Amino acid sequence: MGIIFNFNWSKKRKESIKRCQKEQKQLKDMKDALIFTEYATEQELDTKILKEIEQIYHEMRLERES
Repeated sequence: MGIIFNFNWSKKRKESIKRCQKEQKQLKDMKDALIFTEYATEQELDTKILKEIEQIYHEMRLERES
């Protein structure tokens, strides 16, 4: 029983780490795009939380598409 529990915990932990790494990569990609297009500076983005960065990124994408 202990081995099965340990395996499931380990699997969930790996999934959690993988999801976190994916979110960090998406955040980095959004920041890089905003900086590259000069829509925001790195200093501005450092003071923002994830949701704010996502909002700014989507605003930038909408402006560029129109």
